[in-house]
Amino acid sequence: MRAGAEDAGSVEGRPGNGQIGILGPVELMGEESAVVSHGQALNFGQPVAIGLFAILHFLRDADDPAGVVACLRDAVAPGSYLAISHIGTDFFPNKSALAEAVAVYERASERVWPRSRDQILSFFDGFELLEPGLVPKHQWRPVTGKAAVGTPNIQWGAVGRKP
Repeated sequence: MRAGAEDAGSVEGRPGNGQIGILGPVELMGEESAVVSHGQALNFGQPVAIGLFAILHFLRDADDPAGVVACLRDAVAPGSYLAISHIGTDFFPNKSALAEAVAVYERASERVWPRSRDQILSFFDGFELLEPGLVPKHQWRPVTGKAAVGTPNIQWGAVGRKP
C-alpha cells in the first residue's frame, strides 16, 4: 500500500506497480480489480491480513487515518488481522528531538506525522490485540535468542484480530 493517490505509473488514476492507494478506502474496497494478490482479486468475505507497516505516519490528521483504518476494518471479514507499525512521539525525550527526527524524514523522503501511543492504539478500535499488545516494534514477538536490548526504536507495533 502507499499513502498517496498520485502515481506516475497509474492508469486512469489507479495506482501502478502493484501498489494500492490508502487514501479513499471506500473507493478502493469497491474496486475488485484494484485489490489483487498473485493475479487474483481478494475475497473480503474471507479473513485477510492488512499490513500497514510505516504507512499511517505519512497521513496527516486531515487525511483521517483513523477513518481509513475503520473503513478497512468494516470491509474485512471476522477473523481478519490488522498489523501496524507507526512512529511514536513517546520515543523522543523532548520536542526538539522529535522535531529533528521529523526533519530527517523530510530531508530523506517526505513529511511524517508521529503520534502518541494512545492515538496509535485507537487505530485498533474494533480489533482484539494479540499479545504482547502495542509495544515498541522490536519487542513484538522478537526472534528467540535475538535480543533487542539497545536496539534504537522510534515505532510502536501491534497486531489485532477482528472478532
